[in-house]
Amino acid sequence: MNTPPKKRRYEQPQISNVMGGVLLLAQKTGQINSGLSNPKHAVLLAKIVTEFEHLEDHMARFMAELSGADHRVCSYILRAIKSPRARTEVMESLLQQAPRNMALGEAYDQVIAEFWGTNKLRNKYVHGRWWTSAKGNLVLFAETDPHSFEFAKAAPIKLEELNYVIYRIQRTAVLVTHLTLVPDGERAQLPPVPPLAPPPSTKAARPKGRAKARPSRPQPPRKKMKKKAKK
Repeated sequence: MNTPPKKRRYEQPQISNVMGGVLLLAQKTGQINSGLSNPKHAVLLAKIVTEFEHLEDHMARFMAELSGADHRVCSYILRAIKSPRARTEVMESLLQQAPRNMALGEAYDQVIAEFWGTNKLRNKYVHGRWWTSAKGNLVLFAETDPHSFEFAKAAPIKLEELNYVIYRIQRTAVLVTHLTLVPDGERAQLPPVPPLAPPPSTKAARPKGRAKARPSRPQPPRKKMKKKAKK
């Protein structure tokens, strides 16, 4: 018996009414401004945007490697395809189905997977919502929400999170360069690309310091045992 597909309907998102109320109140009083005005965060976000543009140029050469076409032609094709997922599927189809790519190793699959993952990270921060405190010392971020609940999901963002996206973009560019710009005979002489590092923790770090000693409980005085007299 075939089970009918489950209907997809609206589900109430998990939001924090407290955080949303605090953020709205802070915006009304001028303590929080919409947008990103912190220089350190803004520079890293700009680097994510510009570094990814160079990665797309590298991916055009990667597609040329898979298709045998000129990399300029592949650049026209990739930029004409607006959907990031569609770009990935085109390159996957070339790698898996074209006879000319039968002997290519898993490094090519890794590049496509990394490009897809890096693209999702890039879009997360480029298309997200940003808020900055009036003093500029606090930056809040929330991913785009289809129901406009970003204000209730906003949370402080660390510089390490943005640096990790830049690291992923640059690492993917190195992987592509090894496969497209380095001759086959010289690839074995290149140092291996280090394995992918885990993303930074978004939890607030506990303040360092010595643990406070617990106060000792007062103990009752010990009773002295009387010695028995020897007979």
